[in-house]
Amino acid sequence: LRQVVDQVTQLPQPEAAIGALTTTDRDTWTEERLNLAKLCPRNAENMSVIDNALFVVCLDDAVDPRTATDLNRSKDHFFHNYNGRNRWMDKSMQVIVLNNGRAGVNGEHTPSDAATPGTVFNHVLSQEGQGNLVTNGGYQGAMPLPLHLRWQLGPKTAQRIADATARAQSTAAQLGTTLLHFGEFGSEWVKRTARQSPDSFFQMVLQLAYYRLHGAPCPTYETASTRAFLHGRTDTVRSCSSESLAFTQTFANPQATAAAKLEALDLAIASHRDYMQAASNGQGVDRHLLGLRCMIENSDEQAKATLFTDPAYVQSMSFRLSTSNLSPGTYFYGGFAPGVPNGYGINYSLGADQIKLSISNWKSTSAETDCQDFKRAITQSLEDLHQIITTAKTV
Repeated sequence: LRQVVDQVTQLPQPEAAIGALTTTDRDTWTEERLNLAKLCPRNAENMSVIDNALFVVCLDDAVDPRTATDLNRSKDHFFHNYNGRNRWMDKSMQVIVLNNGRAGVNGEHTPSDAATPGTVFNHVLSQEGQGNLVTNGGYQGAMPLPLHLRWQLGPKTAQRIADATARAQSTAAQLGTTLLHFGEFGSEWVKRTARQSPDSFFQMVLQLAYYRLHGAPCPTYETASTRAFLHGRTDTVRSCSSESLAFTQTFANPQATAAAKLEALDLAIASHRDYMQAASNGQGVDRHLLGLRCMIENSDEQAKATLFTDPAYVQSMSFRLSTSNLSPGTYFYGGFAPGVPNGYGINYSLGADQIKLSISNWKSTSAETDCQDFKRAITQSLEDLHQIITTAKTV
């Protein structure tokens, strides 16, 4: 890695940021990729080398080296990637290392669900303090020099890179993100004192926070793993239910007693827990409906005018809360963008004595959402539920 940095710093001038082209839409990048490959065999060989790599390492020098303690500053580089000039978005895994010592991963979801790399990185980071600290860049034995991939550009390549950079920067600027580290309690308190499923409990925290902030419920997506099955990936848990709505309405009612609020919470959590179990056991609804929709996609118009064009179904698929549990996430934060313009993206990790999450919203497309406001609503809901349960257990 030191040799890579040395090679780059010794270049007479910066070279074209070909990686920026991978941030564009698939049609544009496909066209430019084919054009580059046709220009000369070396370009095609470069593509093959990158395609066959297991992952890429991005060494970023765009931050102040003194900002290591500013998680939000570092988070912006991992979540937003800014102009995309030092990325190769086709790769399923990009390990990004900043010059302030922070590191992160940009993952492309197609080949793997987040739980797999999340488990690997949590284990790796747990071992970070073990063994001897290496303080120099030396090594023993013969090692091949890093190979500098040189590109031949077409007459329009430079302009297309500039256009791709501008679009990537614009997209990054449209996304609002924030981190929340809640240290008052974690999954152990939920299990031992509240005697509830930590995941179901936190999903009801999100329902309460959203209802308080927006005055209504919304379609909510949570990932359920179906890895118990061969080639299984995910299904959907719809966390918003009749029971969750009753809970949020009861909690918002100043006339409701603490007992009524706790009873409504119990029923909402039980409903969510049952849904999660069913979806994980192959009894979910959404993937089945997706298969049916794909089967009729090329059929006649009469076949299409069924459930999938019904306004109620269309609205139910607009998941304004898109959520995913990446517990325990002891050593990192995860995150993703909202699935709809007026929604939130919530990635959370439930540790034994802490709760960590990232919150995102599209700033440019919706005046309805604000990740900072939602962060405050989640914090308040966590504190209120903790107080009412603790009080009930000590009476």
